[in-house]
Amino acid sequence: MTRNILTYLNILFIIGCFFPISNCDSQTISGKLLDSESTPIGYVNIGIVGKNVGTVSDENGTFTLKLDNQYDEDTLKFSIIGFKNLEFVVKNFKKEYLAKKNIELRLEKSITNLKEITVKPKEYKTKILGNTSNSTSFIAGFESNDLGSEIGTVMKIKKSPTFIENVNFNIASNKYDSVTFRVNIYKMENGVPTENILTEPMYITATKNTRTLTVDLKRHNLVVEGDFFVSIEWIKNFKGRDLYFCGGVLNADSFYRKTSQGAWKKVGVLGLGFSSTVMYEK
Repeated sequence: MTRNILTYLNILFIIGCFFPISNCDSQTISGKLLDSESTPIGYVNIGIVGKNVGTVSDENGTFTLKLDNQYDEDTLKFSIIGFKNLEFVVKNFKKEYLAKKNIELRLEKSITNLKEITVKPKEYKTKILGNTSNSTSFIAGFESNDLGSEIGTVMKIKKSPTFIENVNFNIASNKYDSVTFRVNIYKMENGVPTENILTEPMYITATKNTRTLTVDLKRHNLVVEGDFFVSIEWIKNFKGRDLYFCGGVLNADSFYRKTSQGAWKKVGVLGLGFSSTVMYEK
């Protein structure tokens, strides 16, 4: 019975993550992302906003992306924490850069003004949000090998302001010797993830023996006033589907998107085993 349910849920998840392949005319662009000092910027999210077309630059800042003509009126966006977004209308980008053999794009560093926080002696309550499931009876993973593919879970706060202490990801199975992810934390607005609230990129690595990935966030002093979303993102190429996360039914909502800048979609009834330890005033 459990096996049948597991198979059914996996099929649902695969269907939910499947997108048709376009046959439209397209052009492939390749380039490199640099900062103002000509230093390569690795792991930049690149994609057409709201569509499932995108990628992530490699550690040397290089990228390749196919742009179908059907997206000519859409927006092509380059983004990474610590730099200002760079955006183009697709047709304008192709007109300016398509003929160039070596495309070099420069991102401008952004300055984050941190709010001053006055620390006062108070009594705080610790709470675990999200899904703590570590069961291997229900599992889910990335059903796309597109760079920038992302999955995560909603954290519903009990009281504001809430201080985020850490985030945790329970792994059901992993056949990779070592695999690196990027961790993202977004605001929730109108029921979907929106703005990333981190001030610097965060990366974590799992090995075959890793069962729970934990990221300590205390030094980042992250404070939220509303629900937030914790996700994990593929930033390097991989082959096959050899890593799965724990899941469960009737848990906090989980979402996925196929690639960078794509639209978020809800993951049916299955909630991923992602959680967060938080603190708020009693």
